[in-house]
Amino acid sequence: MKLLLVTGAGASRELGLGQPLPLMPDWSNALCEKLDSAERNLAEAIGLRPGLSGPEFERGLGDFLRWQEFRHLEERFGGLGGPHPGSEYGEQQKAREAQTRRADAITRVLRQSLFENFSATRIDADRAGKAYGALLDHLDQPELVCATTNYDISLGTALDGLGRRPNLGLEEAAFRTPRVQPQGIVDWDGHHGGKTPLLHLHGAVGWYEDNGEVFWQGGDRAYNESLGVPVLLYPDPAKDPTRDSLVEDLWREFETALTGAEHVLVLGHSLHDPALLRALKAVSRDVSLGVTVFASHKYLQGQADEAERGAILGESARVEDLLPGAVAIPANFGAEPAFGGDEWISWLTNQDPVEPGSWSPVAGDRNGDQNEENRE
Repeated sequence: MKLLLVTGAGASRELGLGQPLPLMPDWSNALCEKLDSAERNLAEAIGLRPGLSGPEFERGLGDFLRWQEFRHLEERFGGLGGPHPGSEYGEQQKAREAQTRRADAITRVLRQSLFENFSATRIDADRAGKAYGALLDHLDQPELVCATTNYDISLGTALDGLGRRPNLGLEEAAFRTPRVQPQGIVDWDGHHGGKTPLLHLHGAVGWYEDNGEVFWQGGDRAYNESLGVPVLLYPDPAKDPTRDSLVEDLWREFETALTGAEHVLVLGHSLHDPALLRALKAVSRDVSLGVTVFASHKYLQGQADEAERGAILGESARVEDLLPGAVAIPANFGAEPAFGGDEWISWLTNQDPVEPGSWSPVAGDRNGDQNEENRE
């Protein structure tokens, strides 16, 4: 099997050391607290507040990022705001100075918070290895390409522990900091040189740009502004992967991965990502596309209440509406992953999806033959 595994925040959730890794609402709350510690009401001033949903957080932060991107135009056309063309009121200049000071503080806090919440020090390597090891065992060790929209490196940590030799596109450099150069790492015909391509589609903690080049500075360190600018696509529904040359290269490799894959499994992703959704919609109908939806272990054991069954039916319908032809697979991913049996087998065999809720559970430590026997 040629498998492209695409992971989102839900796949990393249960792989945290001591406590779960944050989802977008969790990070939103942590960021609000950190912003307001820097200056009272700073979070609310840019449209953030505790309790936002993931999409609400992305919209709020995205508005700030776009405003910041075009702020230079405020000064460029400041002469339109004075008593006559070409002049300014003194209050305008004072306001811009205050905005610049606070915008710089917000950017610094944003980067610090991201590194604190998603660095390698937050990952339980043992749990990550067990989770992905069970998944790959269940799939009979496929030829694998991985792509993630996560900033954390839990997937790479797991692959390394499993002997899968993750290839992030890092230049091999014995006496200097390795550069990130992902071009050509996906090569289905060449079996990827015996390594496992791992594409961080939104960048990763530890990537910094300095003088036009991107360097890997390690994923277990706090944010250090002296190393350069972190290479990350922040949460924003309008983010454009083509606007950063490195990220654009990663997405080109992702397109190659989609073209050559036989199966695509989207694990723990909300699909609130227009760029990713567009790429998945373009997948050939010959490719078997599966998207997991979160389900409790009770649900997977056939013991869920009516409310949870209804919620999963609704989420499955949403997946199939966004990606016609995809199989929505109820799943619980962690150190002991489990998946909805009939949906899972429907995806594996590239058959028509079954009606959600009519399946038996598939535990991560079972193999396909055993599940076929269980179905019969």
